Amino acid sequence: MTNRIGQIATVSGRLFKPLEATPDEIHIEDIAQALSLRCRYNCQIPEFYSVAQHVSMGVSTLYVNKCSTEVHDIEFARAWFLHDAGEGYLPDVPKYLKPLLPGFIEMEEKLLDVIFERFGLAGFDRNRLKELDNRMLATEIRDLQPKWPYDPVAYGEPFKFKIASLSPRLAKRMFVDDFQRLFPEECVNG
Repeated sequence: MTNRIGQIATVSGRLFKPLEATPDEIHIEDIAQALSLRCRYNCQIPEFYSVAQHVSMGVSTLYVNKCSTEVHDIEFARAWFLHDAGEGYLPDVPKYLKPLLPGFIEMEEKLLDVIFERFGLAGFDRNRLKELDNRMLATEIRDLQPKWPYDPVAYGEPFKFKIASLSPRLAKRMFVDDFQRLFPEECVNG
């Protein structure tokens, strides 16, 4: 039997080494599958809410208006869309536990660098995404886990829309649709 330490098998049938990944090994269909099945907040919420839905809900805030699929800043929208893509290949570790796992943050950042390079965003400053991520967090706390502490100074004001949990299948479809809008030059199989 072949030694598979450091590899994962993806839904597309590929063997993938997250710590040795190259841009040509990144496939959005594998990311879409994993993120649609990955529950946010370490599954500590009353209803399933996927990372894929989180990403797509954030994308929806970037449209010029609610009747449009045009965004003000395509580079920012694409970066937002990919900001959690590393979780398609690595575990989703809650942010307050990551510092306790030596090397995990660096591993995640390295993989995100490869993913961003794959989709033409090498060098994008991901710190620019924190405000949107925090507002999404505020909205998710309000709608999905109101028992949690909410700090408007740290997170900002929640969005006006309400979040309703989607099934993994619907979240994946929304995620893939957003990908096709934001990256029309790419081809998606799934």
